[in-house]
Amino acid sequence: MELLFGKKRQKKLGVYIHIPFCVKKCWYCDFYSVTSKNPGLYGRYIDALIAHMKQYKLAAGEYSVDSVYIGGGTPTVVPQDDMLRLIRAVKSVFHVTDDVEFTMEANPATVSTETLTEYFRAGVNRLSLGLQSASDAELSLLGRIHTRADFEKSYAAARDAGFRNINVDLMFGTPKQTFYTWKHSLSYVVSLKPRPTHISLYNLKLYDDDPKDSGFRTIEDLKSTLPPEETEFIMYDYAVRYLSSMGFDQVEISNFARRGYEPRHNLKYWRCEEYLGFGPGAHSYFDGIRFSYKKSVKNYIECNLNPD
Repeated sequence: MELLFGKKRQKKLGVYIHIPFCVKKCWYCDFYSVTSKNPGLYGRYIDALIAHMKQYKLAAGEYSVDSVYIGGGTPTVVPQDDMLRLIRAVKSVFHVTDDVEFTMEANPATVSTETLTEYFRAGVNRLSLGLQSASDAELSLLGRIHTRADFEKSYAAARDAGFRNINVDLMFGTPKQTFYTWKHSLSYVVSLKPRPTHISLYNLKLYDDDPKDSGFRTIEDLKSTLPPEETEFIMYDYAVRYLSSMGFDQVEISNFARRGYEPRHNLKYWRCEEYLGFGPGAHSYFDGIRFSYKKSVKNYIECNLNPD
């Protein structure tokens, strides 16, 4: 355990880092993210994150960081050198434990064995891959930029890079999805070799009445393709029972893990434990206070790189 002036650090802290960039914005996603073709923006944003983290070096000095989660957006769209700078900064600014759970989210269309190998060597030891569906037709309706074949390549790349702790995301209640295609997606993920350590299930939620870039003319057209609410309940109930029978324990509403791979960072939120969030839209619970940051990349960069 980390030491503080000869004493053990008893307080634990999670760190969340938001990467608000995507190749393409998914129409159903309510997380803050933007698309950008400005190659210099990524580097400046990483500089802002590092500067922001350094502001908490003293305040977090009595804590041991036992979980780090780099989410998005799509973290793996950031150039490798910039991401490696960020990973090194986390380990430099905070007192990271030897057994830290260090997660990075990834879109299957944005990774390679070479890049993932570098991240694994730098200290990332858990990967979260957004499959969403094992049906290419359903992926197309969701506006995803990857296919099932892309996912299979990324899963193999992650294993080749050294990752043994891998989460796979799935969505239910999506356009034209049926109970049988949902069963297929579940069985497909569970049958992966080797089996993932964690599976996350998310129910599609519509946040407004604008179909945006969904490909549907109106929100009514979109809603007409969604499974009935009763079917969504059956999908979720079946998933809970099926995953349990396959050795995945339910650790909270949307998370299912094999024994020994319970998601440390997710559970901090559920247990009301402390965590610091960095990036626009990121939330924190630290020193008894909950707070978040304005959803603006421009504002975040300016405030942290030009504070005066």
